[in-house]
Formats: sequence, structure tokens, C-alpha cells
Amino acid sequence: MRGFPEIRCEITDEERILLSHAEDMINGCDRDYTPRFSQFLDERQAMLIKMLLDGRHIDKYRFFGGYEGAVRTMLCIYPEYCEPENKDYPITAVRFSFREQDHPTHSQFLGTIMSLQIKRSMVGDIIVGNGCTDVFLTGAAADSAMFIEKVGRVGVKPAVIDGTGITREDDFEELSASVSSLRLDCVASAAIKLSRDKTSAFIRSEGIELNHCRVYAPDKILEYGDVFSVRGHGKFILSEIGGRSRRDRIFITLKKYR
Repeated sequence: MRGFPEIRCEITDEERILLSHAEDMINGCDRDYTPRFSQFLDERQAMLIKMLLDGRHIDKYRFFGGYEGAVRTMLCIYPEYCEPENKDYPITAVRFSFREQDHPTHSQFLGTIMSLQIKRSMVGDIIVGNGCTDVFLTGAAADSAMFIEKVGRVGVKPAVIDGTGITREDDFEELSASVSSLRLDCVASAAIKLSRDKTSAFIRSEGIELNHCRVYAPDKILEYGDVFSVRGHGKFILSEIGGRSRRDRIFITLKKYR
């Protein structure tokens, strides 16, 4: 396996293969002077590749997932002469229409699509709405998805759409708290409503995903916008850091993904 000194967190063998593929994209773009596109990447995969590219001082790249604010995105590495437009990405938006009284879930859509032997890397975001769900797919996956007639027990009608104007609204529960400091164990303790000592011990033994890297240091200082996940408790964003109380505690606001 190749070494990746630019990566500042532990990586798996599968992630090493992903980073090797990113290196191949870099070399192919340099050799042929043509853009190279990845398949869909999750947030951690995109973060690792960004570390690699930034560490090698490569700035001609862009992540896009079919609409602005997408979670799952494709990477494009491109030469000097051409920065790709949104329409250049090999992404197809498919809208599945159904009766408004029906409520097929995200997992049901993903399961139905993957039952067609479509790999997860060929599927981008799935935006579930009332009466329709928009799914972003690679071209080949979209061709197969057009034959879907049912998701779970719900009848659906697929159609290719222009993804322009599609937006995604995350559903959060807002939590307010005060903490003695912005250490990871203090903030996580407030988030999961566990004592600081027990939270600190949990971090040391199990770790917490912080900005998509596993951290085992309870004294890590958090900043505005940091995202962390605690196994068994959910995913949180440090969405606000306020002033201090008379007892010198810091007011914070957390958003928990529903």
C-alpha cells in the first residue's frame, strides 16, 4: 500500500485504495489534460481526498453532488484551461412520484436501488419529500432506476428531472447548554446527558467521530461548526458559542440530527 503522509488521521485499507484512485485521477488529468470524475463519495471520503489534494498543493478540484449543499458528492480534478460546470458532472437526478398519503423512507429507496446490483458509490443524496423523492445517480444507475415501479409496498413513477433548484432541509433538534470549557468531553457530555467523567472514559476507550476523524482525546478543544458523532447517541453540530455566565460557564447551542 502507498503511504499518505498528508492524511492526519487513521485510515483503513479500503480508504487507502480510495486515495490511490485519487492519485490515479491526478496523474490521468496531468497526462491527458482532461477532467477526471470520481463516483459518489461520503463526507469522510471527501475529507480524506481533500487532505491529500491540499497536502500536495493541488487546487484544481471541485466537489459537487448534483445540487448545492449535497452531502454525497463527486470529485472532479481538472486542468488549468477548464473548470467544470454543474452540467458536466456525470450525475442524473431522478424524481420518484407517489401518492402524498404514502411515506416510503430513505432506507427503503436505497434498498430498492441497491437491489438492482447498483453499488453505493453510484448513488448520491436521496431527498425524501411529500409525494416525491429525488435521487441523484450516476448515468448507468439512473438507467436501471427508471425500471423501478415499487419502493416497499408503495407504487412509484420515476422520471429524469433537471436538478436545478433542488434543496435539502436537514431536520434538527436544538439543544442549549452551558459548559465549563469547549473540551470535547465537556461538550459531548452536554450533548448525550452523561457525566463528564463517564464521557471522558468513553472517549478514551471508544473514541468519537469529530469532523469525520476518530478522536480519543477528551481534552480536544472544539470550535464553532464542528460536527461530532457519539456511537449510540447520534450526530451533533456545535452551532453556537455564546457568552459566559456569572459562574464563568460558556453558553452553547447544539443541533442534533433527527
